[in-house]
Amino acid sequence: MKVALYLRVSTTDQDPETQSREVRAFVAAQGWDVVETYQDVGICGARARRPGLDQLLKDAWHGQFQVVVVWDLSHIARSPLNALELLREFEQIKVRLIAVKQAFDTGTPLDRPFFTLATLFAELGRSILVERLRAAVERARAQGKQIGRPARIVDMAELARLEGEGLSVRQIARQIGVPRSTVAKRLRAIRSQAEPSDVATRRA
Repeated sequence: MKVALYLRVSTTDQDPETQSREVRAFVAAQGWDVVETYQDVGICGARARRPGLDQLLKDAWHGQFQVVVVWDLSHIARSPLNALELLREFEQIKVRLIAVKQAFDTGTPLDRPFFTLATLFAELGRSILVERLRAAVERARAQGKQIGRPARIVDMAELARLEGEGLSVRQIARQIGVPRSTVAKRLRAIRSQAEPSDVATRRA
């Protein structure tokens, strides 16, 4: 049986060797062969992108191993929902996942139905959350409440004055403390309002 190990520690001063000893001892007891070890050192589990795990998943899709062994499920997943998504992906490509600490193994008759049930509950929970959020937003709108970030209040006369002094969009944004995109948008509005009178003046 070809096995891949995944090790992760959240800070650079932690040593993944402790995890490595535990999972290697487990693999040796099964008589399996470790073909690759993937590591993420100094990377928090909450981060979406983890180079070691990304490479593991890529190699798993290419059939380079049949089993992935980790010390703890929390080392490979950043949330319960992410754990279920990973389990579903491993199931799709016929790769078995084992977490030594939890004695969890998707290849056993007991853990397989547990995984299916947990996935159903996770999907149900996500659907309920989405429905509640949607209902809350609609309720707030019906009550006349603002949804999302409030519009920035900018003194248009001050913008026109600063531009008239020859300041760039970047300089104006820095001076009044608003994003450049906001300054540029307001200046375009000022110019569009001024254009008809300018045209009339030129014609006169």
